[in-house]
Amino acid sequence: MSALNLGLAGYALLAPGLTAQMPTQRVGMYISHFENVLGTSFTLKAVAHSYGAARQAEQVALAEIERLSQVLSSHRPDSEFSQWLSTKGTAVPISSDLFAVFTHFDTWLDRTAGQSMLVQNTSANYGNGHPSKIHSL
Repeated sequence: MSALNLGLAGYALLAPGLTAQMPTQRVGMYISHFENVLGTSFTLKAVAHSYGAARQAEQVALAEIERLSQVLSSHRPDSEFSQWLSTKGTAVPISSDLFAVFTHFDTWLDRTAGQSMLVQNTSANYGNGHPSKIHSL
């Protein structure tokens, strides 16, 4: 994930020629653009007092996205979700993050009268499209 652009949005709009000597203690919105974050483009906007603080916030956010991708991705064979899915109904322990997603899915499945689907290509792996009917949770 390489940053294509990181800048102070206000300065970019008001003073396009300004490239150096940005104030270090002025609040501004810093914008980063990334490609191929969870398979799509991603824009992060951080309000910070400095470029350094914005970069630190960016790194924290990207680390959390990577951590959650390792748990929840249906496209990564090494993710916890993919590993769980391959058990085909066998009781296995899962993390609190994955359990929370399943719990929220159940809630929205009920709220939408069964109209929401977690992931279309894996829905057949849930008993009647409802993960609570699988007893490995």
